[in-house]
Amino acid sequence: YEAEGDIWRSLRSFYSAEALKQIYKLVGSLDFVGNPTMVLTSFRTGIVDFFLQPSRELKHITRNPSRVGVGMLKGTLSLLSHSASGIFGFAHNVGATIGHTATILTLDEEFQRLHSEQKAA
Repeated sequence: YEAEGDIWRSLRSFYSAEALKQIYKLVGSLDFVGNPTMVLTSFRTGIVDFFLQPSRELKHITRNPSRVGVGMLKGTLSLLSHSASGIFGFAHNVGATIGHTATILTLDEEFQRLHSEQKAA
């Protein structure tokens, strides 16, 4: 058995580490910083497809060897598609945040109202 102090230290250490992980996830998913979690998830999906698509086709190489090329093409297209999606999504979120901040900084209530109406439409 462990001493009471050791148990409390272990629990504190565990829950501190878990809280820190959750804070990173929360900050990473905020739109005002461009939602880097979305970008990384998108890149990760593209990279996984880049390697898995050709390997899936390797299983069927004895029946149709040209399928490996199709798998490589699918993987490459997925990587490019997910990379572009992540980059442009990030740029959109940052741009929208800058636009919203600029609207607030004008201190013009009429302009802010018009801007809100345009966003809603």
